[in-house]
This record gives sequence, C-alpha cells and structure tokens, in this order.
Amino acid sequence: MSPENRLSDLSAMSPAQLRAAWREAFRQPPPDMTPELLARAIAWRLQERRHGGLPASVSRPLAKAAEHLRK
Repeated sequence: MSPENRLSDLSAMSPAQLRAAWREAFRQPPPDMTPELLARAIAWRLQERRHGGLPASVSRPLAKAAEHLRK
C-alpha cells in the first residue's frame, strides 16, 4: 500500500487499528492519547519516512528544549 493511501486510511481507522498502526510505525506501545492525535502522529511518521525528517540542526535544539521543560 502506498504512503498516500495509508494517510487517507487513517481517518477511517478504529482506535484499536490506530494503536496497531502506531506499534508498526514507531516500534513501541502507543501512548495514552486520543485517536485523532494518534492518527496525526502516525501521519507525521509516514511522511517523515517518505520525505525525510528534521535536520539535526533543528532536532537537537528541540530535544534540548524538551528536556529542559521536563525538568
């Protein structure tokens, strides 16, 4: 199935199907979030795989800021 088809299928998936798609996309159990947020995160991951992720010059400062907020 093409990534474009998978993206359009997300809106029709049940919460259980979204949790299974999360496990497939992220290789870990899904967090406790709404089905809408799960679908958005899965869509982001599919697009990231297709088009590439953030450059390190952007992801490093974001990770640092997130760690700072956790503390």
